[in-house]
Amino acid sequence: MKITIVGMGYVGISNAFLLHHKNDILCYDIDFYKITKLQNSEIFKKATINKNIAYDDPDFIFVCGPTDTGITGKLDMSIIENILIDIAVHSPNSIVVIKSTVSIGFTNKMIKKTGLTILFSPEFLREGTHIEDNLFPERIIIGCQEDKNIFAFLLSRVVNQCIMGKNVPVYICSTQEAEASKLLVNTMLAARVALFNEIDTFCHVKNIDSKKVIKNICSDSRIGDYYNNPSFGFGGYCLPKDSKEIEIDAGVNRDFLPLLTSITESNNARKDFMSDEILMKIGTKRTGIYKLSMKSGSNNSRESAIIDIVKYLKSNGINLLIYDENEKENIMDYEVTYNMDYFFENIDIIVTNRIDEKLKNFPGEILTPDLFHRN
Repeated sequence: MKITIVGMGYVGISNAFLLHHKNDILCYDIDFYKITKLQNSEIFKKATINKNIAYDDPDFIFVCGPTDTGITGKLDMSIIENILIDIAVHSPNSIVVIKSTVSIGFTNKMIKKTGLTILFSPEFLREGTHIEDNLFPERIIIGCQEDKNIFAFLLSRVVNQCIMGKNVPVYICSTQEAEASKLLVNTMLAARVALFNEIDTFCHVKNIDSKKVIKNICSDSRIGDYYNNPSFGFGGYCLPKDSKEIEIDAGVNRDFLPLLTSITESNNARKDFMSDEILMKIGTKRTGIYKLSMKSGSNNSRESAIIDIVKYLKSNGINLLIYDENEKENIMDYEVTYNMDYFFENIDIIVTNRIDEKLKNFPGEILTPDLFHRN
């Protein structure tokens, strides 16, 4: 198959890596610097910033552009909408597959607006393992209109041919059902993270060992031993914006959807509680922040809960030294270092969301919610 992938972020790159084994792949992005870097790789040598080349009647166009939270808190769909309008003009006969997260009802709206054949097939990629997750997915979900089932089956066959090691289950449903499934999976994960954080907070307030309590709870096979390691709060690309989107959609029905509409509030309360605890414990000690990314294996600090804690400490006049090899400049007027020896020499106490091997020789105190030393 001839496939164009639009948008070379995490989702676009991981899909290109998946599909290039069996298909003729062309990658498109408007970022010249990003495309130039990709062209140095054999996989991405056909990457382009030329729209006319990208939309030269491929069989499939995968839309992997960014969505973010808009001013109102709803997902901002403007970039994806403009991409689809461009496709309608330049390549109207291609089958379009939206991989970007979208609001419920968006796909049908754009089918009516553009006349394109559009499928919605959501990603469930984790930070730091997005390539692996695409090569070994747990399932494929494809949302389509009833009369477009043939295209959904074709897409599932194309993807399954590229998956490593096994066929995976394919769930074909309406576009709205697929859109809701994507948002609600991340909302469920956010709710689980928030619940275990609240359990940890509860145990702190009661002065009991939260690690033992969580282990006891998770020994129940119905609950399981995953997504249970306390943190400063959930963050990253997906969980905050997707759970917020569901919260806003459910907001008019808050009386009988109280859980869906309280997840962000719970997450904010956790960050406030942890900020107060940290401020009380550090006192006048020289304080270091170890990494701003939300979890190990990730270089993404967007919406990271520790950023809010840093802001809180700044508002209370606390001087900080930040260690993070991924940050290129000073943050909020704080010094950033990439030298671990210098970091250790200039602090007495470390605040970090997750512990790793680099901290094992630190002689001072480490403040962290990380009970199990894993994500």
